[in-house]
Amino acid sequence: MGFLSTGDSNLPGNYGLWDQHAAIGWRAISQSGVALCPWAINKNPRRFAEEVAIKVNCPIDQNMAPCLKLTDPALLTLAGSLSLSSSPDPTHCLEPVPVSCD
Repeated sequence: MGFLSTGDSNLPGNYGLWDQHAAIGWRAISQSGVALCPWAINKNPRRFAEEVAIKVNCPIDQNMAPCLKLTDPALLTLAGSLSLSSSPDPTHCLEPVPVSCD
């Protein structure tokens, strides 16, 4: 699910970063961008998760995360190609999200 997040503990997000963290344990991988880039952090992950959920016919209530987890990965990938209208750079849709301490 990459960086898809509901903004809470149901889908905390940052899966892409955890994958990279594991990969770096084996080999360093150079990539562009830094955490200070304006597009580097998704400040409203719930909104994007709801857009994806609607595209794949999942509810946007407490059943959203379980529904997204059961959705065909191909459909999820296509739905995730939506551009987040509030993103400073519309080419970046699934960015890391701030980690909650709860």
